[in-house]
Amino acid sequence: MSLRFSETRPCRWGLIGPGTIACRFARSIQAVPEASLDAVASRSEERARDFATKYGIAKAYGCYEALLDDTSVDAVYIATPHRFHFEQILQCLEAGKAVLCEKPLTVNAKQAEEAFEVARQQNVFLMEAMWTPFLPIWQQVRSWLRDGRIGQLQQIQSSFGFRVPRTKGHRYLDHEAAGGVLLDMGVYNVALSLWLVGDAPLSVYAQGVLGETGVDENVSVSLQFANGVLSQFLCCFGAQLDNNFVLYGTEGKISIAPFFWDNGSATLQTGVESEQINSGVGDSGFEFEIAHVVERMNGLHVTSDVLTPSLTLDTLRTLDVIRKHIGLRFTFE
Repeated sequence: MSLRFSETRPCRWGLIGPGTIACRFARSIQAVPEASLDAVASRSEERARDFATKYGIAKAYGCYEALLDDTSVDAVYIATPHRFHFEQILQCLEAGKAVLCEKPLTVNAKQAEEAFEVARQQNVFLMEAMWTPFLPIWQQVRSWLRDGRIGQLQQIQSSFGFRVPRTKGHRYLDHEAAGGVLLDMGVYNVALSLWLVGDAPLSVYAQGVLGETGVDENVSVSLQFANGVLSQFLCCFGAQLDNNFVLYGTEGKISIAPFFWDNGSATLQTGVESEQINSGVGDSGFEFEIAHVVERMNGLHVTSDVLTPSLTLDTLRTLDVIRKHIGLRFTFE
């Protein structure tokens, strides 16, 4: 893309799937001068109109194809249920639209491999939307690790869980929509572990319980890396967990708690000394990843150098192995 985005000519975004997470995107983009949200599409035109009215969006479409036909749209944020990501990513890429797609990028690694290959062939930007690594506090955590502030990393322990509604058809529990605790929550534990260690795991051990709807509701996982680091995590739909993320090193530890994926503070402890940094999460949090995408597009890049294709693929390959261990395969795979 030869056009340079700026405050005078911002990157014009379209949004597919105006649900709960899309609301956060719509609020966050207002804090990025080089970006604007100009169009929203839903299978329900009424729903698209309501969302557009709420967030001051100029155009509302009752089908995704109409948004993709809009030549003024530069990039698309996909916020639909997991099952539909792959098909919609391909449609966007073939329409020449840059794509930021909610995590997990796709249901499995095979789909993601194809998506990145199509993006490469089309020379169009593609990135998984996982906002946490872009938060200032997580950049600080990674800097502490690189600087050896806690010595040599030994263990990572984390959890992500709360009681979810048992409402019939809720996407968390919907097998046909690729629900389950791993793809909704565990993806954070895996991706952040891999991002911080800087490698894919050497081995994976997992236990899990499938619920009555056939999705994973309670999972325990241990990842072992080649450098000797272990990452252990719990994910659960049936209980309120601590929701923390702790890195233990030979000289101290780093803690991000609670709600580690949505937290602007971290504590570094070494011996008897303790240092806490609170950098906040911005206006709504997503503005950091949105600004990153616009910056990469301005630099004519088709991938991210933070949430790289390699990280996304390694995360999905790890999740594929975990799902195999616990006996979860979606009927549509």
